[in-house]
Amino acid sequence: MPQFRHALGTIGRDGAGNGATVYLERDFDATPAEVWRFLTDPAALAGWLHAAVELEPRAGGTIILRFTNTDTTVQGRIARFDAPNVLEYTWRWANEPETLVRFELRPNLAAPGTRLALTHSRCDGAAVGEMAAGWHHHLELLAAQLAGQSVAWDWPRFQNYTRSTTHPWPEPKPPITEWADKWEE
Repeated sequence: MPQFRHALGTIGRDGAGNGATVYLERDFDATPAEVWRFLTDPAALAGWLHAAVELEPRAGGTIILRFTNTDTTVQGRIARFDAPNVLEYTWRWANEPETLVRFELRPNLAAPGTRLALTHSRCDGAAVGEMAAGWHHHLELLAAQLAGQSVAWDWPRFQNYTRSTTHPWPEPKPPITEWADKWEE
């Protein structure tokens, strides 16, 4: 799978199509149980995600995120709820294909705290840079909230991240059969 490594995370293609995956790892100075609460408690999740949250904390439960910094609503179904290790749910915006978000938590062996791995797969390849920038900024806000600091969405910061993660690979070239007839001799 072609990959684009960036200081913010890794972006890779999902097979031969236009799908892409965002992968980020972050270390937090909190236990897995503390981080888990910020992923699954609607009030805690609402802060760093900047969304009104409805969440049924179980496999098969629903999740609805109404982002307060945009007019976006995401709906999904929880595919895996393995406290405090794995949370996975589908992610669907209106009129968009369904994607999959997965959070994996494990104790950090190098330092006290928790390593969080976030994978957002089946993303639209054309919008994956913006998705990576958004998740990076949200995880910054999660770190601040875990540290007891106030959280506020920073549009200029997000836009800088988005500019730095523009589409990481060139658009596919058309097959030779499509442009060979345009070759003049």
